Amino acid sequence: MKTIIVTESLNQGGAERQTVELALLFKEFNVEVTVLTYTKGDFYKNRLLTNKIDLIELKWAPKITLLLSFCKILNKIKPDVVWCVLPSTANYFEILKVFYRKSVLIVSERSAMNNISKIAKLKKYLHCFADCIVTNTHANRLQLIKNIPLLESKTVTVYNIVKLHKYNEINRNNNSVPIIFVIMARYNKVKNLYNVINSCANSYSGFLTDKKFEMHWYGQIQDQKYFDNAKRLIVEKKLTDIIYLHTETNDPAAIYKKSDALIMASFYEGLPNSVCEALTFGLPILASNVSDISNLVHDCENGFVFDPLNIESITHAINRFIKLSIEERMMFKKKSLIIANDLFNRQLIDQKYLEILYETKGGKKIDDFPKQIPESAINFLDRTNK
Repeated sequence: MKTIIVTESLNQGGAERQTVELALLFKEFNVEVTVLTYTKGDFYKNRLLTNKIDLIELKWAPKITLLLSFCKILNKIKPDVVWCVLPSTANYFEILKVFYRKSVLIVSERSAMNNISKIAKLKKYLHCFADCIVTNTHANRLQLIKNIPLLESKTVTVYNIVKLHKYNEINRNNNSVPIIFVIMARYNKVKNLYNVINSCANSYSGFLTDKKFEMHWYGQIQDQKYFDNAKRLIVEKKLTDIIYLHTETNDPAAIYKKSDALIMASFYEGLPNSVCEALTFGLPILASNVSDISNLVHDCENGFVFDPLNIESITHAINRFIKLSIEERMMFKKKSLIIANDLFNRQLIDQKYLEILYETKGGKKIDDFPKQIPESAINFLDRTNK
């Protein structure tokens, strides 16, 4: 079976990471797979090339030019399946589907957003031309079929492909001081860096005698002005020995192993790869109450959930974790490993993605995985209804 997986670029990010994971999965099962990109970015490029996966890199061009280029590629490769990992990418191929019906078109939806513009909502109607829509959260699926009920029969939720480690080791000594918080996210407004800085300032002011914690942020600088302002805010709040801003890392596993907990403070998310990965290393999670987070973070069991808009709420979560006993922190870590093993059963998730790949053409309805709809997803839908 010939399959093209399309994404904008191979920059560091959740969608790009899942593009690579899908390609590797399909390659493992003898699918003839090609990855297609059309903007700059090569963070994951070597991983594809090392695994001998074909890569087509188009230069960015006006939309009409891109459409023509995509059309030429379809006619040349004649794929059985086109799998678009981002909605923006999918729109091109949904338009082409009107004229080129030979390929099955599968579209991934990745972020559940509170406020969607009217234009963005109209673009979602292009999904009617797709054969299957795969969301990586229940929140996204519920929102999509609420807005466009016609899509319900062809929409399925399957969580991300995440590597589970063969060992369930609890990495860092629970008695280590200072506590190390890590954040893995791009530097942009959605990731909520300013509120995190202000929350750290509030937390730090409550522990004047000792340096109780550090916060290390790793990510790609997408908004230079935002990044520069964040550095100035850190200086202004006198947090230069508390908050450290790093560029993206090629070895997140090494970072997780020397950290005590992960913070995910985004205003909105799909299924955040950093949270999924951190769970597999037994890290407790402090997270925004968005999307499907209550499936990943059981409040007071393996972490704490907060309101990303409320600095005091973030501060409270940080302080609660700092005040945990050694025994409580160990219990949180063990619970994270249990959740990871339940949600990211690789055999079941691989089976789901392969089922989608092979069975969509026959019109088979694929079951969601996991089946449980989290409370946070329902609450998200309620908020969007207001």
